[in-house]
Amino acid sequence: MPGSGADNLGSFGNPQGKEKAVPSLAAERLKSPASIVQEMDNLYVFIRGALYANALGEAKKAFQERNYAEAFRLVRETGELYRRMHLQTIKLDPVKAGGGKKEVQKLRDKQAKIKDVLERFDGLDRQLEKMARLQPDKSKDSVSARPRSETKPGNAPRVSEEAPAYGAEDAVEQKKDVASHIIDMGSFSQLQTAAQLTGLVPNADVIGFVRDHEFRTGKYQAAFERIDAVFMQIRSEAEQRLRKLRQDELHYKSGILKMSPKQWMIKQQTDTAQTQKIDRTLRYFARILDGLRIMITSAANAPPQGPGPGP
Repeated sequence: MPGSGADNLGSFGNPQGKEKAVPSLAAERLKSPASIVQEMDNLYVFIRGALYANALGEAKKAFQERNYAEAFRLVRETGELYRRMHLQTIKLDPVKAGGGKKEVQKLRDKQAKIKDVLERFDGLDRQLEKMARLQPDKSKDSVSARPRSETKPGNAPRVSEEAPAYGAEDAVEQKKDVASHIIDMGSFSQLQTAAQLTGLVPNADVIGFVRDHEFRTGKYQAAFERIDAVFMQIRSEAEQRLRKLRQDELHYKSGILKMSPKQWMIKQQTDTAQTQKIDRTLRYFARILDGLRIMITSAANAPPQGPGPGP
């Protein structure tokens, strides 16, 4: 399926790969504000049940309030999370994965669904990016201005090869500039605090260590690998938690879990608040991993330094 979002998964899982901006067919469906809202609803149905699905509701609200930069940021981060969550599945060779014809076809159908969702995310992403760029003043500042440590980073649009042509050095500098808008030292501090609040990451201090060592010294590949390992850990813990919450609901409805309606309501409120914290933390992880990936690609594409001037 050439040109779909899934075809770019390799660059996200393998930071050394180059990003390729390919026009998405999904963008053709997004000709009006109503169609954009409908596409957000469609995507929510596709990924409903995932921890990060609620971000699409936030994106829809931001879009309806004409805060296109915020809607773009939320959709982009949710799409990146979806890519990462399904990276292993999309890389599998159905034939080599083993099993009979039914299992092979089942895997192919699953991969086709993931590719379709990724293409939809890409189309929505591009349309919202255009709207965020065209929106004056407030949105322009949100998309272009470098975030301070006390503000939410990640509002800058991602690098696209649809941009005007530059020289090799200009292109590298452009990528570095965009990456610096996505993440900075404050982004790691924000992530560390958010991860600690989830209660799912006992070694959240490693995020601060990466900030002060690998990231500060420009070792972006090493930083990517260490942050990705923490991300995989919290993802696993979050998925186990979600399964337990679903089991608790089934047990409550069947009478196995003995709780009064008031106690159950309080539990649901507490669980929802914690789920929102986890959801937000996963988006922060996606933002930092995305920024590190851009920085790694920029460093790999940087022209070699020539010998310094003679005496």
